[in-house]
Amino acid sequence: CRGLAYYKLADYGKALADFDCAISADPSCSDAYYNKGLACFFQKNREAACENFFKAGSLYLKQGNLDFASKSVSIMRIASPGTDLEKRLVREIQSAAGNMK
Repeated sequence: CRGLAYYKLADYGKALADFDCAISADPSCSDAYYNKGLACFFQKNREAACENFFKAGSLYLKQGNLDFASKSVSIMRIASPGTDLEKRLVREIQSAAGNMK
């Protein structure tokens, strides 16, 4: 993905544009939201970062990927600890984990 190449070059504006294109093409692409969150984080846009990590985590859960959903929570705690979105995602993960038993 070209967005990842821009991200690795620290060209976050171009990375964000490409991640937005990926999301437009496939709104269920959890990785695009996660990577967009990283780019927002490095642009110091913590609110947008958390929104994208939340969306990524929710999509990872729908895909049955608890590990990556939990990873989304971990990075949210770094970006902006204690947000409502973080707490909501934790509850969703706990609920999904309980349903898997």
